[in-house]
Amino acid sequence: MKVIKADLSSSGLDSLYKEVREYQRALVKRCDSFVKMLVEEGVRYAKALVPVDTGQTLMRIEGRYDPSSNKGEIWVDSEYAVFIEFGTGVIGMQNPHPDPGNWVYDTNNHGESGWWYPIKDAGVYERLEAKGVPVRKNAEGALFGWTKGMESRPFMYETAKYLADLAREKARVYFK
Repeated sequence: MKVIKADLSSSGLDSLYKEVREYQRALVKRCDSFVKMLVEEGVRYAKALVPVDTGQTLMRIEGRYDPSSNKGEIWVDSEYAVFIEFGTGVIGMQNPHPDPGNWVYDTNNHGESGWWYPIKDAGVYERLEAKGVPVRKNAEGALFGWTKGMESRPFMYETAKYLADLAREKARVYFK
């Protein structure tokens, strides 16, 4: 913590005011840099952790820093991300998210019977077929894969934990 000293004279108080304003500007710059760094690191870390199949979720991990509010955000704009994060079905129930909140793993009560789900990417269909996972095409040519669900792979939860630790560590450097 910086110590600012001044004598109690008119010029001393003027000097104190200038020094406090300079310190305030420098602190705002440090805060901006600190939050920007956390956003950049968070995006990098989340991208390193997210499981990749088609790459859709990986490519949609984004971050933004708003200097007017000094706030940063990291998000995933992918319809699959929530299923990756929390898991699904009986497999997800057996391997749940560390903090599942009110997440429901088997929303349609498929249980051990599993279910067929639509596949939008022919490459995914081919990879599943090569692995021996049951797949099928309907009369219209739509592709489907069969599953009992998937385990939680909490990449955003782990990113949040990482950022909390990083913030504690780096705050000492940014605000010494």
